[in-house]
Amino acid sequence: MQETRFFIQKTFVANVLPQIHSLPTPSLGGIHAEVAKDFNMIMPREKRLAAPKYRLATLKNRGGDLEKRWYIEFYIFSGAAQKPVRQQDFIPAIYRTADERNAYAAGRIPAINALLKSGHTINGKTEAPPPVPLVNPSPCGSHHDGMTVREGIEWALRFKKATLRKTSYDKYRDMRNLFYRYASEELLAKPVRLFSQDDARSLLQWVVLETEYERKDQVRMFLKSFWTVLAEEGIIAANPFPAIKTTRGKRTARRTSSKNKAFTEGQFKEIVSFLKREDPQLYVFVMAMFYTFARPNRELRLLLVGDVDLPRGKIRIVSETSKNGYERHTDISPHLLPLLQSLELDKHPASHHVFGNKGLPGPVPRGRNTFYNRFVRALAALGITDNDLTLYSVKHTGITRHYLAGIDPDALREQTGHRDWESFWVYLKSLNLIENDRFKSKSPDFS
Repeated sequence: MQETRFFIQKTFVANVLPQIHSLPTPSLGGIHAEVAKDFNMIMPREKRLAAPKYRLATLKNRGGDLEKRWYIEFYIFSGAAQKPVRQQDFIPAIYRTADERNAYAAGRIPAINALLKSGHTINGKTEAPPPVPLVNPSPCGSHHDGMTVREGIEWALRFKKATLRKTSYDKYRDMRNLFYRYASEELLAKPVRLFSQDDARSLLQWVVLETEYERKDQVRMFLKSFWTVLAEEGIIAANPFPAIKTTRGKRTARRTSSKNKAFTEGQFKEIVSFLKREDPQLYVFVMAMFYTFARPNRELRLLLVGDVDLPRGKIRIVSETSKNGYERHTDISPHLLPLLQSLELDKHPASHHVFGNKGLPGPVPRGRNTFYNRFVRALAALGITDNDLTLYSVKHTGITRHYLAGIDPDALREQTGHRDWESFWVYLKSLNLIENDRFKSKSPDFS
């Protein structure tokens, strides 16, 4: 029984709650009903004599203690347990102030309560959810013109569910969740017919640079297939995704030396000089990446003022933004400290982003591709045209330069966030930093 309750709670919190909080109204039509069915949160086919027992969602603020995790608590009837079971929806750690946490809860609780009041239950494994009817798609130019990216993804997933085995469908559902992890609310609200080739390329680049899947080509193919369905069914005119080369047979290494390419010392000095003169915010961003080894898109771009401890010389990378899902602390180099001090972070709330969208710390971070695009323009202005050199190369350059400066490898490993020596050693080899001295010292001279 305990295992059953744990499975129900884990499934609901991990899968259902991230979906229902964004629904605009209590209406159970369209995507709202589809989400409930997808995750076994069902309306009984025959109404019970008495409605299933539940307790409405309430915020547990731990007595106002901001050092403790706040959460939303409610009870929902479980078909597997045959009684109401307790659910806890923990507020993400990125929300630090009471106002932020209350606002987050205010957006979640009404959606949860709407489903509870409408009679939804957790189905568990006792019966299969009712089949999902497919809407007959109509050609482009019809009512599908108003379909958003979010609705398009859900429509394609529903189509897949009706045509695939459960194990295959589960993979597509995982890819849907991966896409939601990537996409901003602005992108999800965009008309799906306006999802462009640039949008597709940005997504595919993010998969390569910011995820840890070994077969990244397969992940990209799964994501592309959502738009393939929409194109084949006439909802969009054409698939915006480019052709994707796949590797067959033996798995390739997770990283390659060309992908982990660093700038030469001369190139990087040129870049630093140019940015310092032409783009001050990008200059600080690049220097922060060079010295902290933080990944640009989530770890650094979404960095909060409250996570920078200048007196102690520490930066916290929270689990919500870190690549491997673990929180870590990086040290602030004395060469980086004056640049961070120039931002006057002490004059901004802890919830503000260090790299705000107005050029200064602020409540809204820079867009996902802003720094990438500005860095590309800087490289073009300097005549650096090697396609293997990107903004991400700054991180590799920082590690390379610190390693060659004689920094202890274990100190480097802690700064990079690698949790074991094996993976860190592979990373150093990919940067061409490991020399085989035992071979060189005993190599026979026949020249």
